[in-house]
Amino acid sequence: MQITHITKDDFFAAFLEAFNASITEKNIQAGFIATSLILYNPESVIACLDLKPIMPSLPISCLGTPNSPQTAYKVNQQSTTIKNKIARHQDSSPTHMYTVIDAQAQGMSKMAHELVLLQAELKDVRAANEVLSKQRRAKKTRLRQGGSLSFQEAEDLLAENEVDEQIKEETRCNSRCTEGAELRVQHCGICSNTGHNAQTCQVVVVTSEEDDSE
Repeated sequence: MQITHITKDDFFAAFLEAFNASITEKNIQAGFIATSLILYNPESVIACLDLKPIMPSLPISCLGTPNSPQTAYKVNQQSTTIKNKIARHQDSSPTHMYTVIDAQAQGMSKMAHELVLLQAELKDVRAANEVLSKQRRAKKTRLRQGGSLSFQEAEDLLAENEVDEQIKEETRCNSRCTEGAELRVQHCGICSNTGHNAQTCQVVVVTSEEDDSE
């Protein structure tokens, strides 16, 4: 006899019996294993790993890579290092020398670019000073010819004259101080010549008999 129909009550009774028979702990574990999903077991996972300890690589800053020289002293210092490396170089690798040369080239290139920028800036400053000087000369010429200036122009001209006088005075003072220092330091107290002092002077001082008797 072939069954082609089942009622709801009969289905639920048969389903519960089939579910309890099939969904067991053993079947559940077998299903996880068949689909490569293993139950929580850290020890088994670690046992399957091929662990190889790897030392962390040192940062680039700790490898002794030469930095680009920023001053003329650093350039000369690295040049001396290169000369010493070349003098001691026999069968060793020239990699370090190449690194130093590259760093030196970068530093010299940077200084060359800075020099170009400074020259351009100096050119602009000179041009601005030239324009300012022409304006000042024009104001003074207008005054000599009997022209008039505004109150603000007159104040600016007086301030510029005061600055010029102060610069000239400081220049004269520095010149006098420099000359006085050179005279005190370099001249001998006996012969007034330069290059030695009174203790090392070779001039023989001759005294008269009258001076000896006194």
